[in-house]
Amino acid sequence: MKYLTTIGSAKLEFEVTPDTKPIGVKLLEQAVNMDCRQLSPNSFSLLIDGKSYFLTITENGGGFAVTVNQKTVDVFVQDETGILLDKFGMSDSSSDTLGKIIVPIPGLIAKLFVSPGDTIEKDQKLFILEAMKMENEFTSPVSGTLSSIHVKKGDTVNKGTLIMEITI
Repeated sequence: MKYLTTIGSAKLEFEVTPDTKPIGVKLLEQAVNMDCRQLSPNSFSLLIDGKSYFLTITENGGGFAVTVNQKTVDVFVQDETGILLDKFGMSDSSSDTLGKIIVPIPGLIAKLFVSPGDTIEKDQKLFILEAMKMENEFTSPVSGTLSSIHVKKGDTVNKGTLIMEITI
């Protein structure tokens, strides 16, 4: 199965064949000799081409915080389905949109619960959008700092409008 990994601004495509022993991995069309052993629910010992690495992996806002030999980076992984959805402009979980709050329906901004600079927790109430005579409450998909709000109370917005951005 093919995967696309985003680490910072770098994108790396790789392919995994889990049914081989050891697991087959192709990185940029080059086969990599890899052995991975799970040590605990979120820690792993990884041997890549004879080099040993200790990894700790925890979920982090739609991606993962990966600590390798005491250095932590944010990693976002897409499988073949996610890659295809991105290719056709239909992605809803791309790391490019992580932290961007975009409305899926047109409506009226009825209430804002946050301000730029606020510390935001995952699932925190952000705003209410009135649409089709209903109030729709939007919550944060990630934790972080609210970097900007692009609307104000009373604004009418269209489907796909960027409402606010949260820096993770």
